[in-house]
This record gives sequence, C-alpha cells and structure tokens, in this order.
Amino acid sequence: MTGRIRKIVGTAAAATGLALSPLTASAAEGPISGSSYNGCATASGTYGWQLTSQAEKLYRTWGSARLSMNLSKCASSVTGAVLQRSETSTADHSYKYWASTVRGQTFTVSLEDTNVRDVRFRICNVHSGGKIDGCGRVQ
Repeated sequence: MTGRIRKIVGTAAAATGLALSPLTASAAEGPISGSSYNGCATASGTYGWQLTSQAEKLYRTWGSARLSMNLSKCASSVTGAVLQRSETSTADHSYKYWASTVRGQTFTVSLEDTNVRDVRFRICNVHSGGKIDGCGRVQ
C-alpha cells in the first residue's frame, strides 16, 4: 500500500506542477506616442504584444496609431509624415515604410503583425522630393 500511496502523491505533485507552470505567453498593452523634429508630425495610439515563440523570440502585435501633423510647427517644404518600423530581418536593423499621411490630413493605421521581434517605430517628416528627416521615436 505504501508504494501505491507514493505513486498517487507523485502523480498529484506532477499534476500540480503542470497546473502552476505558465502555459500562456506573457502579453502587454499600453499607450504609445512620439513626434518628429519640432513636433511637426505625431503618432499616438495603443500598442500590444504577446510572445508566441519563446525559442525564436517571436511576437504577435496589435493596436493602432493615429498619424497627424501640426502644420504650425512644420517647415513649408514638409509635404507629409511617414511611420517607419524597424526591420529586424536585416543585419543593420534599418527602418522601413509602415504607413504615411499627407499634409493637412490624419490617418489611423493598424499595428497588427505576426512573427516579429524587436519591433520599434519612428515618425518622420517627408519633404517635397521625398526627402525624409527629423525622425523621432514612437514608444
């Protein structure tokens, strides 16, 4: 009988250990905001992320950001704003186009994505001729 009791206790302990282990990945959500140089362009909204692969450190993201321009703070050559996202698949972690708006308009963009890592956003001014400068972090 003692062997049987040990087996029951051992099985119960194993089951308890499984019940207490984290089976769901951690997640977080919160406000984000940022602006380009001199506050010409702004991005604000909500951003969330959840770890989907611990081994590969991959995440699922969601949320949205509103892109707008404060024309009184923009140089006359600024024609719009661009939201860029870090590209972690490249060696230099360069930023790539995510969304944009034109002078005098606002735009709301989805931040939903899957299988991403080390995501970072920035908002930049866009000048006539396509020159991009004055980038600021959105966090």
